[in-house]
Amino acid sequence: MEKKVRKAIAERLKTIREELRMSQKEFGARMGTSNTYISTLESALTGPGYYILYKLSKYYNISPLYLLHGKGPVFIDLEEKQEEGPKPETVSTPGPLPPVHNEPQIREMLAYFERSPMVKYNILGYFTRFVIENKTLIEEDTRKSETVESA
Repeated sequence: MEKKVRKAIAERLKTIREELRMSQKEFGARMGTSNTYISTLESALTGPGYYILYKLSKYYNISPLYLLHGKGPVFIDLEEKQEEGPKPETVSTPGPLPPVHNEPQIREMLAYFERSPMVKYNILGYFTRFVIENKTLIEEDTRKSETVESA
């Protein structure tokens, strides 16, 4: 990979990591890589390989197109990632939260979700992967829950 290209990728990666307010150590640990490796990427000593692009996409929803070419949105559109999962129009929006969902942990999560891009993209990334990987189980659980509530 040409040094000029590596430098542009390095700058974009560092900017994203800093916007997520993460250290190189935290950023790399989530993907199972070392802070030293993240440092070599951000210093343009090496460029990201396919596996790292995959991990950046999987764990942080970073668009490989943006990272490599600076084109398109920084983060992958989560609706596009749901191609195998339920389409947004097929998932009904929940009504008012029951009192049991008004727990302090849920309120805290929602507060962080609104204020922190890192929390938002991590939760949405996890949610998207979970729905795609467990669609059948979720539908089954939903049917059971609706049956119990209507009884």
